[in-house]
Amino acid sequence: MSKVIFVILGFVVSLSLFPIQSEDLFMYLALAREYFENGRFPVRDPFLLADTNSWTIMHQWLSYFIFYGLYLLGGYSAIIMAKVGFIISILSFPLFWLRKNWAVVFFWGLSVLVGSLAMSFRLVERTSLFSDVFVTLTLGILIKEVESPKRWKYLLPAIFLLWVNLHPGFPTGWVLCGLALVASAKKWRTKEFWHLAFVSIGSVLVCLVNPRGLQGALYPFVFSQQEGKLFRKLYYEWFPTFDPLFFGTSKHCLF
Repeated sequence: MSKVIFVILGFVVSLSLFPIQSEDLFMYLALAREYFENGRFPVRDPFLLADTNSWTIMHQWLSYFIFYGLYLLGGYSAIIMAKVGFIISILSFPLFWLRKNWAVVFFWGLSVLVGSLAMSFRLVERTSLFSDVFVTLTLGILIKEVESPKRWKYLLPAIFLLWVNLHPGFPTGWVLCGLALVASAKKWRTKEFWHLAFVSIGSVLVCLVNPRGLQGALYPFVFSQQEGKLFRKLYYEWFPTFDPLFFGTSKHCLF
């Protein structure tokens, strides 16, 4: 069984181990370099000819430092290897808390193979990797808490404290916490339910601890109604899943 797992994860490595593909990475590195050279991030966008006052970069400031640290340690190779490590950790995470019988390994392996092929164009060096990691951790913790309450739930506020400063995907975690409470609603009289409820509320409130405070916590919602509207019309990465542009492609069929 372990050989099967190793082969499947080896296939994922072969899909994700390639030279730098994300143009965003160079902006991350330049912003971190600017910070360490001048003691602050630039207040205006230094990469565009157009002068703008609406430039927003603080929604994922901690990610810039992490990518820059990897770059200083081992250049682009270190960043690529870290990316591969993130991807393997995300996809293999269920194996840490599911019983490893043949049925589980079969369905896990099938989903990993099909899923990794479907998302292969997104296996790049971007801050969204942090949201992928935290969604996986949050979902795993909540599933275990709903099944059999433990102390794992007390890690959630710490996860959200990092998440809000690494990538604006943290509202997904709020939704997962809400779903966990709904799934536990029958136990609302128990202390375990209220502990999970208070931890969930704390996970929301801790997102205020970011350089922009309330604005930072609301950034994903504001973005979706402003720049996001334009992106959904003009930028293919933001097109709907079933947009005609994608229909019939191999990745679309796999999805």
